[in-house]
Amino acid sequence: MPEEDDILPDYDFTGKVGIRGKNVAPIEGAVVLDPDVRAYFPDEASVNNALRSLIKSYLDQPLEPDPVIEAYKKDVDLTLIRRNLMLTPTERLQKLEEMQAWAIELRKAGERVRGKTD
Repeated sequence: MPEEDDILPDYDFTGKVGIRGKNVAPIEGAVVLDPDVRAYFPDEASVNNALRSLIKSYLDQPLEPDPVIEAYKKDVDLTLIRRNLMLTPTERLQKLEEMQAWAIELRKAGERVRGKTD
């Protein structure tokens, strides 16, 4: 009987290359760094510190205003937006339903004027 670590002659792995770790489940939150990047980050702490620094510098920079958006904003009446933001979601939905009912009635009235009836 062959030893436990002996491979039977029936198995020929000549020229075969296995895929290491193909059956290992990925670790949640794990990221694989490319070798050129890995050279600069020897451990988890160095990666986290660099990313936190990058996030902080990104958040500290004020966003430059878009000239097109700024041109449109000058003509926007914010009173309606503010008034609607004071409503609860339920009140907003009720107003939407009322507007939709009004639009249906308006369409029907237009059809009657043009001679089309239900």
